[in-house]
Amino acid sequence: MEGIDKIKQMEIEAFGEPPLIVSLNLPISKLIGVLKEENAYEAFIVKENKVGVISIREILKSTNINSKISSIAFFIPKVSSKISVSEAARIMDEYRIRALPIFDGDKLKAVKASSILEASLKETWSLHINKLANLNLVSIQKNASIMKAKNLMVKKDIDHLPVLEENRLVGIIKSTQIVFHLFLVEASKRGELMKEALRRSSFPVESLMEEPFTIEFNEDAYLTLGKMLTQKLDYALLTLWDEPQGIITFRDYMKLFYESRKDSINLPVYITGLPEDFLSSELIKTKFTKAVNNLTKVYPDLLEARANIKTLKKGLYEVDVNINTSKKLISLRENGWDLTAIFDNISKRLKRTLTQKRVKRKHKNKI
Repeated sequence: MEGIDKIKQMEIEAFGEPPLIVSLNLPISKLIGVLKEENAYEAFIVKENKVGVISIREILKSTNINSKISSIAFFIPKVSSKISVSEAARIMDEYRIRALPIFDGDKLKAVKASSILEASLKETWSLHINKLANLNLVSIQKNASIMKAKNLMVKKDIDHLPVLEENRLVGIIKSTQIVFHLFLVEASKRGELMKEALRRSSFPVESLMEEPFTIEFNEDAYLTLGKMLTQKLDYALLTLWDEPQGIITFRDYMKLFYESRKDSINLPVYITGLPEDFLSSELIKTKFTKAVNNLTKVYPDLLEARANIKTLKKGLYEVDVNINTSKKLISLRENGWDLTAIFDNISKRLKRTLTQKRVKRKHKNKI
């Protein structure tokens, strides 16, 4: 995509703007008010020539919002304003930040992901949304507590949770909503603030959720980004009928601007036996292909993957998966009445295989 390649090569200084800098001695509870007022996701502190970042995600993890923000800040290497957009996008992804502090000489500036994405809309490009989106969606039921939503976001390191009533999408809850709901309250004493936050955390998710922004599974990524920025949103949910199938955020879009060898690997992936009139065929193919490609992170010698679908009787399916590497064969089987759900389970099992392999590798390195 020529338009994207053009932006990749630009120096990041073209996107620099005044940063949101706060005192490192500021209590976390006060920073929450600043972020709300500035409509910001993160702020910077400067300490001994180093720049620290404090984001909504770090606040969500905090156990004591009366402590100083320096206790939850994380520091990133000094970044020159002369680096390329491609390198900046890689750093932002690595540290999971939406604004990157850069130095133009001795002057500190900030580069927002949203500014780079806005610039991309001035170019011409096109891509299916499912090529960028995260299809391993984490969701929550509407009657679950806000505390459960908070803990799930911290555990999964995410900022958005689709809210379901059984399997039907009814809303979305975001990390910013939870932080502002729990901690942006009037309290005369420290103990009162935490007591009120605890009380509010027991409220059901449906009391805080908002109407979700949804798009069709095969919509164009360029058009979707335009809609997101126009509506001042940082996400879009991919749906099939009323069921969420994936999510795309600024972080997913920023991956357009830097290269990843492992992501660019195109392995032979085959699915046989798909019913010709099955409406979710494209969704199944995309999910299975992404799950297999992720395995290359721990199985670089992966050769091919095959999924064979058998119809045992009307509406009942059996799926056999065989993934060949140069050294071993990974096989698994799933049965069920819902073919989309079967492939969701296959993706989850492959993800567990990925995680288990990484744990074994870390253990081996320690020995």
